[in-house]
Amino acid sequence: MKRLVSTSFRRRVLAVSLCAGLSFVLVIGFLYYQIAKANLIKDYSLQVYSHIPAITNELVSSKLVPPPESWPTIYPNDSEQFAMAICDEENNELWRSMDEESRQKMLKAGLFVPKIDNYCLDPLLPTKLNTVELIQTERGAAFITQVLPLDATEYNPQGRIIVFRRVGDKIENLTELKTHVMLATGFVALIIALIIHCLYRWGFRPFKTLEQELKDVKASKKNKLLETYPEDLAPLTNALNEMIFQQQENEQRYRRALNDLAHSLKTRVAVSQALLSDIEQGKIDAINQQLLEMDDVIQGQLKRASFGVKGITENSTLIKPVINSLLMMFDKVHMDKGLQVELFISKGQTLPMSKSDIMEVFGNLLENTYRFAKSRIDIFVNNGESGLMVTINNDGPPIEPEIRDKLFQRGVRADEQNPGTGLGLALCDEIIHSYKGAIWFEDPADPSMGVSLKIMLPYT
Repeated sequence: MKRLVSTSFRRRVLAVSLCAGLSFVLVIGFLYYQIAKANLIKDYSLQVYSHIPAITNELVSSKLVPPPESWPTIYPNDSEQFAMAICDEENNELWRSMDEESRQKMLKAGLFVPKIDNYCLDPLLPTKLNTVELIQTERGAAFITQVLPLDATEYNPQGRIIVFRRVGDKIENLTELKTHVMLATGFVALIIALIIHCLYRWGFRPFKTLEQELKDVKASKKNKLLETYPEDLAPLTNALNEMIFQQQENEQRYRRALNDLAHSLKTRVAVSQALLSDIEQGKIDAINQQLLEMDDVIQGQLKRASFGVKGITENSTLIKPVINSLLMMFDKVHMDKGLQVELFISKGQTLPMSKSDIMEVFGNLLENTYRFAKSRIDIFVNNGESGLMVTINNDGPPIEPEIRDKLFQRGVRADEQNPGTGLGLALCDEIIHSYKGAIWFEDPADPSMGVSLKIMLPYT
C-alpha cells in the first residue's frame, strides 16, 4: 500500500483512478436503485389491479361502501378519461364501456375518438397480460393502456380487460420533462468530460513537459532536461540527461581526435615535402604528386569519418547563405569560364542538415558542377510531398546511364584527365544517407542541360 502513494505521480494516478471509479459506481448504483424501485412499484400496482374483484368484494363486505347494485346511480359510467373493453382468448370483443352514443358526445366536446370495430384486434393496443404502455397516435392523442387478466367464471370466459386512460394533458409535461432530462444529461456529461479532461491534464502533465523538453533538445534549443519531475520519472530524466551529456562529450572528443590526427598527418607530409628538396627535380615532382594524392586521401577519409554525425539532435540550416558563399568562391576560381548561375531558392528555405555537412556536400557537388559546366548552372530547392528536393543542373556533357550509380562508389571518377581521388561523391552519398536521404543522377527535364543531380531529404 505504501508503494501506491510513495511518489506524487503515483498519487496522481491513484487519485484519478479512485475518482473515476467511485463516480462510476455511484452513478450505476443510483440508476440500479431507481430502476429496482420503479419495478417494485409497477409490480405492486399490477397485482392490485389484477385483484380488483377480490378487493372490491372485501370493501363491500365492510358495509362502509355502497352495494354494487347502487353503483350506477352513484358513480358515472360515461367518464371522458377512462374506457374499458373485455376480450376473450380468441380476441373477440365481449363488451366495451364506450358505445356509439358516448363517442358522439365526446366528439361534440372536442375530443377525438376514432371509430374502432374491435379493440381486441387493434394493432396499437398491447395484448400481453399485466402490462402498462404509453401509446401516442399520429394525430397527437396520448393514452395509457393497461391489460388485466380476467379469470374464467360461470359468468365469463377466460380473457383480458383493457383499460384506457387519456393523458393528453400530461403528455406535454412528459415531453417537457424529456427535454429537460436530455439537457441535464448533456450538461452533466459536459461537466464530467471537463473534470476528466482536467484530471487527465493534471495527471499526465509531467509527460507533456518531458515531451516538449525532448523536442527542444532535438532542436538544439536546450542542452539537457531542466524541469523538475515527479519521483517516478526522475530516474528516467536523469538517465536521459546523462545520455545527452555522454553523446555531446563523445562527439566533441571524436572531433578533437580527428583534428589532432589531421594535424599530425599534414605535418608529416609537409616535412616529407621539405626533405625532397635535395632530390632531383624530376623525381621531386613525381613524389610530390604522390604526397598530394596521399594528402587528399587522408583529408577525404577524415572528412568521411567526421561529417554526417547527427546524434540525437535535429538540424535546420538556412541554405541560401551557405550556397552563396560557395558560389562566390567557385566564381573566383572559374572566372575565365564566365558561368551563369541561377538560384531558385526561397529566402527562408532551410535544410535539415548541419552547416558543416551542407558545406561539405555542396562544396564537392559545386566543384564538380563548375568543372564540367559550359555556360550555365541552375540550382533548385523545392518542398515535395515526402521531403525536400534539391536539383543541380548544368549544361556540361551528359553522364551515361550505366555509370551513374557507380560514380557514388569510392575511387570511381568520371574525369580521368585531371588528378583526384574519386572520394567526393562517395563522401556526399554517405553524408546524405546519414540523414536518411538519397542522391542520384537522372536525365534533366530541360533539354538544354546535360546533367541533373537530385538530392532528397526527408522532413523528419
